[in-house]
Amino acid sequence: RQKADWQRRRTVERQLAEHFAQHAGEFEPVARKSGCKANGRLLRMAIDHAKVSAGVEATRLLLENGHLGLLRGTLDGANASAATQLAEALGNTAEKQTTSLLAPLLTDPKRDLNLRKQVVRALAQNHDGAAAVLALAGQAKLPADLKLTASVELNNVRWPALKAEAAQLLPLPQSQILTQMIFPK
Repeated sequence: RQKADWQRRRTVERQLAEHFAQHAGEFEPVARKSGCKANGRLLRMAIDHAKVSAGVEATRLLLENGHLGLLRGTLDGANASAATQLAEALGNTAEKQTTSLLAPLLTDPKRDLNLRKQVVRALAQNHDGAAAVLALAGQAKLPADLKLTASVELNNVRWPALKAEAAQLLPLPQSQILTQMIFPK
């Protein structure tokens, strides 16, 4: 296990070096506050490469090393694009602990709509996150502008009980049901 962790860290460090050779001088302001340039580089990697394994691994390393303040600072920051990309990277880790970082963003109407939609998609990647979105829907606290995204995402989760609850609380629009019948996943 320790050897695998070391090899994974070396792979991410190599990818980071390549990435930062191309993007010298770029650095998130919130990362400066963390006091560690390496953590800022991991954060930049997570944001810039949210869809690929290097970005997801960088995000996992930040989570595993307890840098929740750094992640929260980016999610709460003024850069909606960076926050949206980070939310995607957090979702792609499918880690339980992302729920506490992401769920509070759902009900904040001042936050960017694209960010909040990405948060729904990210939360649907892990059981606790999907359950949190369903809980908001069940309590009628899920904002109306997120219901369609939540409906689509939660009606396609891999957990049968949550999928059944989503079908009751957030039924798919009729056109979506027809599409699923024609093109099953």
